[in-house]
Amino acid sequence: MPQPATNQWLEIADTFYSKTNFPNCLGAIDGKHIRCRNPRNSGSYYFNYKKYFSIILMAVVDANLSCVVIVVGGYGRESDSNVFKEYPFGKKLYSGICGGVHNIGQNFLNSYRPHRDVAVDEAMVKFKGRSTLKQYMKDKPVKRGYKLWMLCDSSGYNLKFEVYTGKKEGTVEAGLGGRVVLDLCKELENKNHVVYMDNFFSSNILFENLLTKKIYACGTVRANRKFLPTLTKDNQLQRGEYDWATSNKGLAFYKWKDRKAVHILSSLHSPDDKVFVNRKEKDGSTSKVPCPLALKEYNSNMNFVDNFDRLKKDYQCDRKSHKWYMRLFFHFIDCCVVNSFIIYKELDTEGKKLTNKNFRREVYTGLLSRKLVDVQSPSIVKKRTKSNIEISNHKPHVSKHLRLTESKHQPTEGSSRRCAMCSTKKKPQRTKWICSTCKVPLCIKKEKTCFQDYHTK
Repeated sequence: MPQPATNQWLEIADTFYSKTNFPNCLGAIDGKHIRCRNPRNSGSYYFNYKKYFSIILMAVVDANLSCVVIVVGGYGRESDSNVFKEYPFGKKLYSGICGGVHNIGQNFLNSYRPHRDVAVDEAMVKFKGRSTLKQYMKDKPVKRGYKLWMLCDSSGYNLKFEVYTGKKEGTVEAGLGGRVVLDLCKELENKNHVVYMDNFFSSNILFENLLTKKIYACGTVRANRKFLPTLTKDNQLQRGEYDWATSNKGLAFYKWKDRKAVHILSSLHSPDDKVFVNRKEKDGSTSKVPCPLALKEYNSNMNFVDNFDRLKKDYQCDRKSHKWYMRLFFHFIDCCVVNSFIIYKELDTEGKKLTNKNFRREVYTGLLSRKLVDVQSPSIVKKRTKSNIEISNHKPHVSKHLRLTESKHQPTEGSSRRCAMCSTKKKPQRTKWICSTCKVPLCIKKEKTCFQDYHTK
């Protein structure tokens, strides 16, 4: 079956958007197991997880339920992701030629001007299903899932990312950490940025390479890396003491003794720059001990990726799925929302700024609420003055656009619940009447007008 051309893919995406209000969608994909007899001398290739022999039929359909891509003949034991990955259309998606993941990362870069300090680190997207991209990292809070290399700004903004898909071109990749840092920092060259990284990425060769591109670097380093000088032994250093050495190419290598020795490599700081940090003694008292400035700034600036993860996980789209691509899809949606929230915080907007939670509410309200209200009632929404009654945060949240519109707000009888207007912890008021549109309980009595006030004020 011939694959659609570029203009056909664009038409498919436009049809999806007009019918489902979902942008940049190329199709819906699923696979089915077709029962068959086990061919001779095939072993268990056709035996699937459903305990019978089969071949896999997979298809991609457009918004009109017409097949645009068909894959026939996959082994029954293979997962859907493996079958799709080997097909030419799947290879294009994995390699980024279709532009999905690549375009997201490019838009992140074009929408923000980074500060001086940035950080490179790895992040995990939780996934326990079957996928060749899944990684296992025992020391991470999320031990199983997809590994992503991320470059984040000091504000937490995700500038660039890369999904780790394993070794490239079937060979063991030498210098993986250095290659990742160089790829992520390609757009920062000749701009005097400072990149912070941990000991997985840092090396003497990498720092020298970054310095030639006018990118400074700082980070912890493993003591057994090549081309590092020999410093004072650990047992000859007291707590707070440190030894250092410099190269003729502008690098400084430190060994600082806390409870254990910490090794730092920097192309930015001078070995003479030091600060004092607080440390607890065995008797519970606090003392100040000297510390290299490079280590203090590393500890202050290395958490940029963690800050991004924290903002994402506060209200993330946590939807379980056995499909390998759905977890990444939800992750990238969260990335777009978090980056938008960071840009919003840095804009000089008038009035009180929204919190992370309320910002997400405004996003989905702006995308969905008006369309849903138009379906219920096509009447024009009248302009009203600011409401005199503010709905408390702990009560049911209904957007003002839906609450104050002229849609058909009718009371329906339901179970006894606390009124969303007049009920408090000290004086709970219960009612059996619920608004059919807003889905909130409201009093309808002679002495109370909660139902009317809720939809007019």
